[in-house]
Amino acid sequence: MEYSTSSHSQSSQSKQYSSSGKDLSKDSEKESLSQKGPEGYTTNRRKAIHVDDVYRAKEALEKIMNASPEEAPYTDEDGDAHWGEVIVSEDISLGDFQRWLNSNEGRLHRYIYEPKDDDESNKSEKGSSESSKKSSSQSSSSGSQYSSSVQAGSTVQAGGRNTQVGAAGSGIGVFGSGRVIVYSLPSFLHAEVASAVMMSITKQVVQIGKDVNLMDTISEAAPACRVGNRVQEPDQAIVPHGLEVGGDVKAAEPGHPYPNVLVKVSYKNDTLNQLRTTLRRWVASETSVQVAIGIKVFSRTSRRVAILHHRDVEPREVEFGKDANDSDLELTFPLGAIYFGLKKLPEKLQGHEDDKITIDLKEVRDRIEKVLENDPSTQK
Repeated sequence: MEYSTSSHSQSSQSKQYSSSGKDLSKDSEKESLSQKGPEGYTTNRRKAIHVDDVYRAKEALEKIMNASPEEAPYTDEDGDAHWGEVIVSEDISLGDFQRWLNSNEGRLHRYIYEPKDDDESNKSEKGSSESSKKSSSQSSSSGSQYSSSVQAGSTVQAGGRNTQVGAAGSGIGVFGSGRVIVYSLPSFLHAEVASAVMMSITKQVVQIGKDVNLMDTISEAAPACRVGNRVQEPDQAIVPHGLEVGGDVKAAEPGHPYPNVLVKVSYKNDTLNQLRTTLRRWVASETSVQVAIGIKVFSRTSRRVAILHHRDVEPREVEFGKDANDSDLELTFPLGAIYFGLKKLPEKLQGHEDDKITIDLKEVRDRIEKVLENDPSTQK
């Protein structure tokens, strides 16, 4: 089955066609009827998300990651290329999704569990989506078109328009509770940028304490965390050894604390507004995250944006692309934030709580450019 998005797809009368040319609109209508409400909601699956759902979502995401920015059917509110969201599960309870994650670790990354209730964050994201659709209607006049082959079993949503390509009922549990969506696959750029930031932080800890063994006082990870009624996953995070849930240290999962410092990288198909919203959630009152760093890499232009959220401090947003002023391209936060929640800092770091950890954005920019030089999708 194929779906495409062009100037014609903005019409509410758009149809779906199979590779043989068969009109699938009626089939889609039948599928949607089985999801009308709790009484009519059924599934033969024993797991909330079937492995085929993940494979088919990845297939669509791989096409996005391999496409050039010029092939994107949409333009987001900041002028960057946008393909829309890929839905792994249209309807699944938070508990069922977390249980699925526990037994399928590593199978799915860069996901967002999004509740269906219309809270403020949802309104913000919907506004972002509407802006993207408005921008796309302008850009589509140039004839840009994106096409992807997807098998039955998953749902792809592009620019706010659902294209049902599988059997209804890919979730088990409370009907209408939430959905699992993904915008991009993990890439070398995501990993390289997040690792560069984490490595810089670790090196500075060692330099401040003048002891290489201080590397053993922190762990780097990317844990899935429950944030309010959502589930989010950073690209990299730091948890100090010995950190335990209790007092000001809150639980991301039963018995497991939130990381103190984390990094989220947004690249192809991840919008700047989505990154801003995600970072705000990370430092919300429900968590004990102290520092959330976001890096947005635009795919259509050389624009780069870094965002720092340090709890109880005004957020800082820095443009650090090629055209940026190089005089103040850095993010800083106190070393003590890394070890928040411990009874005391490691001996070699005591008295250095207020020493600054600095992220040099010129170094981050150089790392980004080296990765993009070898990205085939940028060479098209």
